[in-house]
Amino acid sequence: MRSLVKTLLGLLFTSACTMAMAAAYPERPVKLIVPFPAGSQTDLVARMVAQQLTTQLGGAFIVENKAGASGTIAASQVAKAAPDGYTLLVTSAAIQAMNYSLLKDPPYKPNDFVALGRVASTGMVLMVKSDSPVKSVSDLVALARSKPGQLNAAYGSPGAQIALATLAHHAKIATTDVPYKGIPNAVIDMLGGQIDFTFVDFGTALAQLKGGGLRALAVTPADGSALMQDVPALAKIYPGYSFTSWYGVMAPANTPKAIQDTLSKALAKSMSDPSLVPKMATLGVEPAIMDAAQFSPYIDREIKSWAEMIKIAKIPKQ
Repeated sequence: MRSLVKTLLGLLFTSACTMAMAAAYPERPVKLIVPFPAGSQTDLVARMVAQQLTTQLGGAFIVENKAGASGTIAASQVAKAAPDGYTLLVTSAAIQAMNYSLLKDPPYKPNDFVALGRVASTGMVLMVKSDSPVKSVSDLVALARSKPGQLNAAYGSPGAQIALATLAHHAKIATTDVPYKGIPNAVIDMLGGQIDFTFVDFGTALAQLKGGGLRALAVTPADGSALMQDVPALAKIYPGYSFTSWYGVMAPANTPKAIQDTLSKALAKSMSDPSLVPKMATLGVEPAIMDAAQFSPYIDREIKSWAEMIKIAKIPKQ
């Protein structure tokens, strides 16, 4: 009996301490580790998150960039950090889903983290030069089929390569795929006439549409995009085509549940602020809020989905 009483008292004491810890959180600055350089889309989203959490929770949330090794440096640091809520990861589909299929031995595993919430999503845009005779996806596919393997298709990122390979798979076309070190380089050559079409990120696409250099044929998210309401989704032409990237926040595994709940609720509330919509639009992203309960199983599905797309793209593990 005494043993049972001691156990119950111990549980009550632990629970009380955890609740007190969460009530006082954060008592010192919280680091938001970003896997990419300052100025990248992930970094800019992270700074928005940091500002919102600072306002919401009354503590200092500070962005720290740890770029390199396909994002694994940052992810590994957070995976190994003390699970106390003071080191968090601003993550993306690339880090939390794609890397498990792109890398031979990623230095972190899905269960090294707990999901706190998804905050934004984005996609890619299928584009041609503005003076191209190609006016639609149907035009592009017809042209590609009339010239098997002769159209030059550029890709400047693993995401663009996957989007291109998935289109070729659904449309049953063959192209000459030209790799570039980055999407801006691919766009430059397409503007110069060396490339027939390419996939670009939303931020680049919006800038090119504004400048009049490129024409948008379709977007990759299955439900389309509020950023380009007049541009159809590829899924409307090829059911099952879906390519959406996203950003969210993770904590090390074993972070106290009370702190997880505090952060998840603060993220969902603060990032749902309507005033953020135009700010996000300038970055080429849009709000896509999921709390921890939604985000965790979503990541599991994404890992499987990206594995299938990477298999279609035949990208060898590095």
